[in-house]
Amino acid sequence: MMLGLAHEICGEGGIGWSRRLMLFRPAMEMDPLPPGMQLMAERYRYDFDEADRAEERTAGILSALTKQLASQKSKGSDYFVGDSVSALDVYFVAFMNLVKPYGDDIVPIPADYRPGFEGIGPFIEAALDDSLIAHRDFIFDKYFRSPMEY
Repeated sequence: MMLGLAHEICGEGGIGWSRRLMLFRPAMEMDPLPPGMQLMAERYRYDFDEADRAEERTAGILSALTKQLASQKSKGSDYFVGDSVSALDVYFVAFMNLVKPYGDDIVPIPADYRPGFEGIGPFIEAALDDSLIAHRDFIFDKYFRSPMEY
């Protein structure tokens, strides 16, 4: 269970992969491409068909994570698997910045880039259950430090 869900977050076709495709999309539609964009697209194996499906794919993964979290809550657990924090919880917090980034006080994002990170689309917005945000915040508050803490 944990490895499969971890792959859905950070593996090929997962949340990180799909959100990167969505972030690249506006630049990939420019004519001419911005300098270096073609090389970056090749290195990251950008694919227009995959980019077309990226939002729905991300929404589906978020829905699966919501169901898993609800199942765990019904068993009295605050974690995605088992009764303690796992790599899955950590991956989730890290990759959620591509879906619902923290404010600049916690995770600074350059002002020019923030709209791209916040432009998640209607499918993802609908799938982004409050329980996922609460879980992200719980894990972050309990197990992480802000990168702005010295």
